[in-house]
Amino acid sequence: MPTSVDLKYINSAEYRNRFNGITGDEELDELLHKKAVDMLTHRNNSDYEDMYWISKTDKVVKMSQTHSKAPRQIDYTEAIARDVAKRGRDYITIHNHPNNAPPSGSDFGSAWNNKYHLGVTVGNNGSIYSYTVGKNEVSVEIINMTIEKYKKREYNAIKAHEIVLGQLVKDYGIEWRKH
Repeated sequence: MPTSVDLKYINSAEYRNRFNGITGDEELDELLHKKAVDMLTHRNNSDYEDMYWISKTDKVVKMSQTHSKAPRQIDYTEAIARDVAKRGRDYITIHNHPNNAPPSGSDFGSAWNNKYHLGVTVGNNGSIYSYTVGKNEVSVEIINMTIEKYKKREYNAIKAHEIVLGQLVKDYGIEWRKH
């Protein structure tokens, strides 16, 4: 079920300041903020996701996907897949999560497979998470099954995600942070 975005908040200085320090580069942090506002405005009251690929070297958006055809997923076109195969390590990705969840199993799988430098997710509720993969690949299915296990223990979806991410830090060396 789609949630609305507090447009006044995401356009505020307070929200902007939460991006400070995500990358260690002020220009990249500002660009992440701009793209977060763009996608949250575009996807307000929607179950669809947008994604941007930002070059950490050039400090510009190299690609975007703002017209995915299925809810809560990003469609990689052939052109995106080819470019990512060549330049994945240079990319900082940012995409929205309409359900406000932290990075998902699919997010970590994509980051691992594409060797992304850094991933960022932003929720309709204003949440911001950054993440990187560790030295060992973690199974998308294991992440998702473990999240479901915690949800059955009556944890809400966000808390279940955060518990599992905490375990992955120890077991697989991932890094994540809520900003």
